[in-house]
Amino acid sequence: MNDGLSARGMAKAFARGRRHIRKIIMAGDDQPPEAVEVKCDRCGQTVNGILDKHFTAGFYLVEFGSWSKFARQGERRICDGCMHSDPAYIAIYGDLRWHVSNGQS
Repeated sequence: MNDGLSARGMAKAFARGRRHIRKIIMAGDDQPPEAVEVKCDRCGQTVNGILDKHFTAGFYLVEFGSWSKFARQGERRICDGCMHSDPAYIAIYGDLRWHVSNGQS
Protein backbone atom coordinates (compact mmCIF):
# COMPACT_ATOMS: atom_id res chain seq x y z
CA MET A 1 0.00 0.00 0.00
CA ASN A 2 1.47 3.36 -1.04
CA ASP A 3 0.02 6.57 0.40
CA GLY A 4 1.63 8.64 -2.38
CA LEU A 5 4.10 10.61 -0.27
CA SER A 6 7.37 11.59 -1.93
CA ALA A 7 10.67 11.67 -0.03
CA ARG A 8 10.17 15.37 0.66
CA GLY A 9 6.60 14.65 1.77
CA MET A 10 7.84 11.95 4.11
CA ALA A 11 10.39 14.35 5.63
CA LYS A 12 7.65 16.94 6.17
CA ALA A 13 5.40 14.31 7.69
CA PHE A 14 8.16 13.35 10.13
CA ALA A 15 8.46 16.99 11.09
CA ARG A 16 4.71 17.30 11.73
CA GLY A 17 4.42 14.56 14.30
CA ARG A 18 3.73 11.01 15.29
CA ARG A 19 0.29 10.73 13.71
CA HIS A 20 1.75 11.21 10.23
CA ILE A 21 4.69 8.94 10.98
CA ARG A 22 2.34 6.12 11.92
CA LYS A 23 0.56 6.60 8.58
CA ILE A 24 3.86 6.27 6.72
CA ILE A 25 4.98 3.25 8.73
CA MET A 26 1.67 1.53 8.08
CA ALA A 27 2.09 2.19 4.34
CA GLY A 28 3.67 -1.19 3.77
CA ASP A 29 7.01 -2.87 3.28
CA ASP A 30 7.18 -2.43 -0.49
CA GLN A 31 8.70 1.06 -0.37
CA PRO A 32 12.50 1.20 -0.73
CA PRO A 33 14.60 3.72 1.22
CA GLU A 34 14.51 7.18 -0.34
CA ALA A 35 17.15 9.86 -0.70
CA VAL A 36 16.16 13.02 1.16
CA GLU A 37 17.66 16.43 1.77
CA VAL A 38 17.21 17.76 5.31
CA LYS A 39 18.51 20.75 7.21
CA CYS A 40 20.29 20.10 10.52
CA ASP A 41 18.53 22.02 13.28
CA ARG A 42 21.79 22.36 15.21
CA CYS A 43 24.32 23.62 12.63
CA GLY A 44 22.01 24.61 9.75
CA GLN A 45 23.88 22.42 7.24
CA THR A 46 21.88 20.78 4.47
CA VAL A 47 22.44 17.02 4.55
CA ASN A 48 21.81 14.46 1.83
CA GLY A 49 20.54 11.42 3.66
CA ILE A 50 18.42 8.32 3.43
CA LEU A 51 14.99 7.90 4.98
CA ASP A 52 13.31 4.55 5.48
CA LYS A 53 10.56 3.46 7.80
CA HIS A 54 13.15 1.54 9.85
CA PHE A 55 16.15 3.89 9.81
CA THR A 56 17.78 7.12 8.67
CA ALA A 57 21.31 7.64 7.35
CA GLY A 58 23.20 10.93 7.43
CA PHE A 59 20.95 12.42 10.10
CA TYR A 60 18.98 11.54 13.22
CA LEU A 61 15.30 12.20 13.89
CA VAL A 62 15.39 13.44 17.49
CA GLU A 63 11.90 14.80 17.99
CA PHE A 64 10.84 11.68 19.90
CA GLY A 65 12.02 8.14 20.56
CA SER A 66 15.39 6.97 21.81
CA TRP A 67 17.36 9.73 20.07
CA SER A 68 15.33 12.50 21.77
CA LYS A 69 17.62 12.41 24.82
CA PHE A 70 20.30 14.06 22.64
CA ALA A 71 18.03 16.84 21.31
CA ARG A 72 18.09 20.42 22.45
CA GLN A 73 14.85 22.35 22.71
CA GLY A 74 13.24 22.83 19.29
CA GLU A 75 15.47 20.35 17.44
CA ARG A 76 13.90 17.72 15.18
CA ARG A 77 16.75 16.63 12.90
CA ILE A 78 20.47 16.50 13.73
CA CYS A 79 23.17 15.66 11.18
CA ASP A 80 25.67 12.87 11.87
CA GLY A 81 28.48 15.37 12.48
CA CYS A 82 26.59 17.26 15.18
CA MET A 83 25.34 14.08 16.84
CA HIS A 84 28.80 12.50 16.87
CA SER A 85 30.18 15.70 18.46
CA ASP A 86 27.54 15.79 21.21
CA PRO A 87 29.13 15.10 24.65
CA ALA A 88 26.14 13.02 25.79
CA TYR A 89 26.35 10.87 22.64
CA ILE A 90 30.12 10.43 23.04
CA ALA A 91 29.64 9.40 26.69
CA ILE A 92 27.41 6.51 25.58
CA TYR A 93 28.72 5.50 22.13
CA GLY A 94 32.30 6.79 22.14
CA ASP A 95 33.95 9.29 19.83
CA LEU A 96 33.03 8.06 16.34
CA ARG A 97 34.62 11.09 14.68
CA TRP A 98 38.11 9.59 15.16
CA HIS A 99 37.15 6.28 13.50
CA VAL A 100 35.50 7.98 10.52
CA SER A 101 38.38 10.39 9.92
CA ASN A 102 40.88 7.53 10.03
CA GLY A 103 38.91 5.25 7.72
CA GLN A 104 38.05 2.75 10.41
CA SER A 105 34.66 1.20 11.10
